[in-house]
Amino acid sequence: MKPILFLVCIFQMSTLFAQEYLLKNEKEVFSFDTHKGKRLVIANDTIQDYLVYRFGTKEKIEFEYPNDLEKSWSRFKFTSYFRGGGIQNDGIDLNYLLFINEGYQYIVFSEYYASDNSQRCGIKIINQRNQKTTVIHGDITTNKGTLVDFRSNDKIEKTDGIPE
Repeated sequence: MKPILFLVCIFQMSTLFAQEYLLKNEKEVFSFDTHKGKRLVIANDTIQDYLVYRFGTKEKIEFEYPNDLEKSWSRFKFTSYFRGGGIQNDGIDLNYLLFINEGYQYIVFSEYYASDNSQRCGIKIINQRNQKTTVIHGDITTNKGTLVDFRSNDKIEKTDGIPE
């Protein structure tokens, strides 16, 4: 009986200290797990007052942006490119959510290529001082939601050009 009680206590403590990627008043806009066991969630509150980026492990959110959710929409930018026509026209659908924090540019991406019917998602982080780039690849099988809806969302600034 004592070992079972001990395990129950440990489980309850771990759930107590686990951080939530979605608050009760939020909905998931876009998310995926990485190949290294981390999780990215882009969320907004149900009345779209704010947009938030959260990244970390199941137990701990390691990075949340922005810290102050007031006027958070103005801290993000969105760009996309769509070329239809399927494989015959080498169709593509590229979507990017961007923000800058403490000298680093973060690019959350969702890409589709008709030529090989492939999809990719992930995060590209660029050190603006030395241009060193880190790419964190997402597991497309865990992808939920879409960045496409930002195309018609007037709350987010649209920018030209596709990030390299």
